Amino acid sequence: MSRPPRPLDAAASGRLLAAAADAFGARGLERASLNDVLKRAGMGKGSFYHWFADKAALHDWVVDAIAGRLGTTLRAPDPSSLTAESFRAELDAVLARFAQAAEADPQLADLGLMFHNSIGLAPERSISRVRVTALRWIDEVLRAGRDLGVIRTDLPADLLSAWAIASSRRSISGLSVPTHRIAPPSRPPPSTRCGRCWRRAPPRTRRARDARRSAAARSAGSRRAGSPSHRSR
Repeated sequence: MSRPPRPLDAAASGRLLAAAADAFGARGLERASLNDVLKRAGMGKGSFYHWFADKAALHDWVVDAIAGRLGTTLRAPDPSSLTAESFRAELDAVLARFAQAAEADPQLADLGLMFHNSIGLAPERSISRVRVTALRWIDEVLRAGRDLGVIRTDLPADLLSAWAIASSRRSISGLSVPTHRIAPPSRPPPSTRCGRCWRRAPPRTRRARDARRSAAARSAGSRRAGSPSHRSR
């Protein structure tokens, strides 16, 4: 009976993880080149097949390795604990934590890209299980937001979910530069940009907001009219 292979040493594991995460994030499982990954990782095909059955098994290994770090980083709130006052702030905080973590660990952004380019993969793939978990949380958050009156109730839940997912994709894309490395920290962290998801303020609140803006504009115009440079003209 053959003995199971020994675990990859830390250095080889790190090189393979970095090369594979970058390739899968950029091109997805089907389009990523295993030959390119192995060349970048400095690993021969014989060694690779000693550890992995195929490219899909490598993809699973990469997802499992990165997803284990992501859970402790995001600290996503329990949807049932959200309130109308805390709802948007807590979701913004989740995205801000992800942006900050991805700046220090680009593989987290690669995982986000893999989430979006993995639609249609077999349900037994690791990324498919991650998708199921994430989509379930999004649905629960949207349901809680509708119950709290901060998320629109005039549109189907699946459409709101699709908008939320598209918003997260734009946030991840904003973090990634052409080399698939993270943008410098001077870029402001993403926020919950799914503007179409939020319930509009009631008419009275909108009128008050518009009145404040008009008053501020008139005040600014009066200050400019009274300035010396304006009088000299």
